[in-house]
Amino acid sequence: MKAVSFLCCMLMLTCSIWANYITPTEDEIIYPTIISSDEIADPGEVGSQNLRVIEPTREDLSSSQQPPEHYSPYWGDDLLVTNECVLNTSRTTLAFDYDNQGHIYVAILSRHTDHDTLYVFRSTDRGYTWEKDWPMLPGGSCNILCYDMKVQRGVSNPYIYEAVLFENSSGDTAMCYRRMTVDGVNFDWAFFSLDSTAFQSIQTLSLDITNETNPHIYINYAKSDGDINFIYTADGAGTTWGRSYVSSTGIGSIADVAAGPDGYVYILYYRNSQQQMRGGTYYNYGASYTGFYYLSNARPEARYPQLVTAVTNSYPTNHVYLVYQDGHVDNATTRSYITSSTDGGGSWTLDEFFMVGDVHAIRPFINFAWNNDAVTGLVTKYGTFDTLRWAFRSNQGGAWTGEGVVNQYDATTGITPQGNYVTTGVGGGVAVVYREYASSNILYDRASHYNAIEEIITDHGTVPGMTVNYLPGILDISIIAEDNCQAQLFIADLSGRVVTTNFEGELVSGENNFRISTHSLSSGNYFLILNTNQGINTHKFSVSQ
Repeated sequence: MKAVSFLCCMLMLTCSIWANYITPTEDEIIYPTIISSDEIADPGEVGSQNLRVIEPTREDLSSSQQPPEHYSPYWGDDLLVTNECVLNTSRTTLAFDYDNQGHIYVAILSRHTDHDTLYVFRSTDRGYTWEKDWPMLPGGSCNILCYDMKVQRGVSNPYIYEAVLFENSSGDTAMCYRRMTVDGVNFDWAFFSLDSTAFQSIQTLSLDITNETNPHIYINYAKSDGDINFIYTADGAGTTWGRSYVSSTGIGSIADVAAGPDGYVYILYYRNSQQQMRGGTYYNYGASYTGFYYLSNARPEARYPQLVTAVTNSYPTNHVYLVYQDGHVDNATTRSYITSSTDGGGSWTLDEFFMVGDVHAIRPFINFAWNNDAVTGLVTKYGTFDTLRWAFRSNQGGAWTGEGVVNQYDATTGITPQGNYVTTGVGGGVAVVYREYASSNILYDRASHYNAIEEIITDHGTVPGMTVNYLPGILDISIIAEDNCQAQLFIADLSGRVVTTNFEGELVSGENNFRISTHSLSSGNYFLILNTNQGINTHKFSVSQ
């Protein structure tokens, strides 16, 4: 990928909405009430006749086994989000989401001298500048163990929701729920009381919200005593919650949750004693459940699972995906896998190698866009240079396409990258965040599937408009520039290789006209690319000789 010449001088915006507000006062803290609590026996504890075994089928993923070994021309230069992510391999993570304006949010843990601080970084211009603020945990002596973050849909001043698991000064693990609006005016804290055994000895957690303007909120968490707990609420302030818990022994430190369509929600946990990946499906926004099952095809010693579901397709036509890394020890035998359901979780495919085939691949990630059910997949291929691979499905039933290498820098193996397909507002394509190897840098990259060519903006002026009329053997081009600017006009093939350079010089303010012959081009598809210091404008065209 191209070298980043402007990372060191890019503008890092820091707003002051929350600069003087870290610790809430006592009257600002909510201690939630559990209004219902339903115990569900683990299926393995009540006899095999009650355990629904998901018999897998095989899905043909042959088209996604071998992505290209070269840099994909879809991607631009990697941009710096922050250099404040000090790695702690036992608990460092990322959380990524976007709002209906296409603004991007990344929650990042920063390590300080006497306490951890969790901040949210936001970009309103597709990753070129970032605001750091919205602290999600009160200051003090604490170690953050894990966290998750989501952003409200459908409003211009959205709430940021977060669930945080931390170790306090007494050495106890405690769980906190937090929400605040982007403008900092409205906020709520909810600390789950350690006086209740339901919130003691928590090991890990996951959060998700429904795809609604006033979302239902779900938190799934695992405890060291063997319980898996699922809590849910329609009360955004977090005052009251319902609780469902699976009482068992030997449940591992894996818990994930995915908010589905039509009030359905999926949870995932891992039972160490039988080395089984297990799931459950709830409906009525978590108040009722259809049953629990284990995925007989999921391999033992699963690690870093990611459970996601489509949300714009109604139940039971929504697809559900699970990706995970096989093996607790990262070595040459480690692989990443995917298993999926096309009927809302009723039946599942046999697991297949995820994206890159039968090679050393770790830290898989998959996500559905919340506004159109496009799918983004990521996995790190281990090697001398750890390459972060990506793939894309335009809808839940589509084939994997666009596979290629994303990272310009060596990607760390100690933290799972995240991303999504952002097409709302100022968004435009797959957005990815990852941590650089042996560094405190969090980096961002994105691709545009509209233009199918990298978009690099070094100034925030207006990109000149370009109109192309296709005549036999001729491209008739009109470019409208607001101001004089330096420009290149060239043709590239689908690999990004420049075939012809047709203009290098200054565009004048107003209309600029060009005619380019295509007779020297072989039959095929090409890009006509206008590259200016305001940005890039691209048109795709075909030649048939």
